[in-house]
Amino acid sequence: MSGKKSYLLDMKNYLKDIFFAGLNSVKPHMLIRNKIKVSENTLFVEGKSYALGNRVYLIGFGKAVLGMAMEMEKLLGKRLTKGIVSVPRGSINEQLKSGSSALLSMPCPPITLKEKNEFWKKLQNCGADIKEVNIVRQKLSMVKGGKFIELAHPATVISLILSDIIGDPVDLIGGGPTCYANRDPCEVFKILDKYNIKNIDNTMKQLLNTNEIRDRNHFTNVNNHIIGNNSCAINAARDEALKNGLNVIVLFNDIQGLVKNVSKMYVMLAKLFCGILNNSITKEEFTSYVKNCEDLKRLEGRIENIFSHLKIHNDKGLLLIGAGEPSVVVTGTGKGGRNQELALQFSLDWAQEIEKTSKMKEFDVLLLSAGTDGQDGPTDADGAFGYADISKNEKSKDYLANNDAYHFYSDFEGGENLLKTGLSGTNVMDLHLIYIKKK
Repeated sequence: MSGKKSYLLDMKNYLKDIFFAGLNSVKPHMLIRNKIKVSENTLFVEGKSYALGNRVYLIGFGKAVLGMAMEMEKLLGKRLTKGIVSVPRGSINEQLKSGSSALLSMPCPPITLKEKNEFWKKLQNCGADIKEVNIVRQKLSMVKGGKFIELAHPATVISLILSDIIGDPVDLIGGGPTCYANRDPCEVFKILDKYNIKNIDNTMKQLLNTNEIRDRNHFTNVNNHIIGNNSCAINAARDEALKNGLNVIVLFNDIQGLVKNVSKMYVMLAKLFCGILNNSITKEEFTSYVKNCEDLKRLEGRIENIFSHLKIHNDKGLLLIGAGEPSVVVTGTGKGGRNQELALQFSLDWAQEIEKTSKMKEFDVLLLSAGTDGQDGPTDADGAFGYADISKNEKSKDYLANNDAYHFYSDFEGGENLLKTGLSGTNVMDLHLIYIKKK
């Protein structure tokens, strides 16, 4: 193995270890053990206490619920009256297939499950983010948008939630089954218009146009707790990187927008940090870039802190951490997911930046973009690595244009740039790790 290839492998292993530290911190059984306690007939959730009555029922749905349910069963013991969980088929031994929204599904009649799924997937493929998709889904469901609680009333409900949506909006996570929601039809049709979704079936249009009247009194005994989110994963990834001697800068935990735009932002950040590290960009110049770039303005109040980090001499390199959930407009016929597409797009964009700015050749820059749920789109990969040399493959642009990042990475260097963790049993969106080191 050549020295360059060996060094690249070392960098990849660095990022894998950091990613796994973040992933392991949000495994459901660990979150339950760390945040939920039961003492005699009292349940404690992050400092709040609930008296356990004579009848305790456990209901769950989603990728992470199997691990959560098993730990809760241990904690509740004989206090547990009965329970039911909805998990992806083959959850224990096979790749997970669905999120919580898809596993708690009861379409409003007369539409069928197939019709409902085809509708929201069409919206998703147009580039809609998960918030927008779930707002529309709520109108078509008999359990989402707090309707599940109306079925449970007057029972006391304690909801333990893993957030897979930017900003942790309880009314949208998993479709918001335990949170009051009364969506104005205008909000729904504004989303559909944004993505040019036309020719809607009259029956579905009538459901989307329904103005529901909800009774807030049904929600007085509902207690929603977010016990895990991407901030937990970011903090664990940061701690692992620091433990290994890297300088670490946490960027944002709410990355969204189209993958091609997210890639451009990361390329700009990599270029700026490389410039700072080789003293070709001053603090004043960096400040000017930040102020004048809409995507970077949020860093304005952190410039002093960033520069103080970078002044620390470190020969192990710099790690930038981002997280969130970008979206992809699907126009091709290929196979892939947003993380693999981001990695491939970044590879091409960074190679182009090196051609324009020769000083960038002084640095090794490597991106790992991966989903914490163990799958990226309809594939068995979490995500992929991105770096300039990948762009040397003549077909890389064609694969990207066809939304076929998975087959590109599978064919390129024997698939060694794909990350495949197998079953993860959790989901707190995606982690983006960018490693920068002067050669």
